[in-house]
Amino acid sequence: MSAQHTRNILSIYRSATAQDRSEGMSWYREAYALAASLDSDVHRAAAVIAILSPMTSWPQNVERATRAYAGDRTRLGFHANRDKVARILDDGEDWRNVLKGPKVEAFFANIIGDPNFVTIDRHAIDIAIGRPLSNKERAVWMGKRNRAILTQSYINAAKREKVLPYEMQAVTWVMWRKNRAVAFHG
Repeated sequence: MSAQHTRNILSIYRSATAQDRSEGMSWYREAYALAASLDSDVHRAAAVIAILSPMTSWPQNVERATRAYAGDRTRLGFHANRDKVARILDDGEDWRNVLKGPKVEAFFANIIGDPNFVTIDRHAIDIAIGRPLSNKERAVWMGKRNRAILTQSYINAAKREKVLPYEMQAVTWVMWRKNRAVAFHG
């Protein structure tokens, strides 16, 4: 089944225009620049951004992280994530003790430029499966075993196109959001 996932990923990647590829290839560098603009400790800021990211659009994520750094802890999404951000920014807890979860940890790693992770979020799952899934359908793919299958599919696709796996994920994410997911996820 992994071969079909790889084909689905490659189909989206190969449909990207030069502009789309450029946007995707620079996406994590821009996220890193955001983190650097928020905090002299880029890792701490990247952790805050990643913690605030689940089920959040990128513009919302940027707005929430910026507000969190400005001291506004209201409307930061899930209460548990708001509390984690407060533990880091208000209580001074080390972000390494707070950053948890495979998607959040991979997103953090990609923001700081670690190419050894692939962010498997709801869009990455839909891309690999080849269609927008319901939350119930998608939940099946969030477990450890299936997440590993999807991660390997992104790695395989990246090898074929001679790009880094997180670049493959970012380019396909740009394309998916642009052409498909907006109609389904807003």
